[in-house]
Amino acid sequence: MNRTTSMPVITNAGPSAAECGPGWMARYNCPPWCTMRHDGEDGTPGWHQGPAAEVVQPVPFVDEPRLEPGASLVSARVTTVNDNEAAWGRKTTIWAEVAGGLFLELDAAQARSLHEGLRAFLPQLAQLTAELEREARDDHDGDPAEQARAMAELDERIKAAAAG
Repeated sequence: MNRTTSMPVITNAGPSAAECGPGWMARYNCPPWCTMRHDGEDGTPGWHQGPAAEVVQPVPFVDEPRLEPGASLVSARVTTVNDNEAAWGRKTTIWAEVAGGLFLELDAAQARSLHEGLRAFLPQLAQLTAELEREARDDHDGDPAEQARAMAELDERIKAAAAG
């Protein structure tokens, strides 16, 4: 069984198990950090997930309509799977998801490596953003009439190549 493809989708993370109290923690065998709603639709016993750390999309992307404002671009959460501990053991990892469907299951060393890579990336992104701001000062829209002429010319070249 590929356990990562059958992961529950957490749609309504609630209060932590510690906030729900010792009865909740005992009933669902929850670690204190678990925010999974075990008594709801996504309440698979033996799975535990903490709150997500995420980067959300603040404004729409022109070229990517699937990413609505407020949608998660990147999210990560600690997950423990121990639904059949005798057979599968107990496994705690970080599950990270990137918009577009990339899913990563990271052990501690992989998570640390990703964290270090992102820490190195952020100053580079800041530098690129400053460069973008300098260079974008000269940006402007093209002439719609010229765009139509260029597209008509391209269409003619494609038709000629196809005929020829």
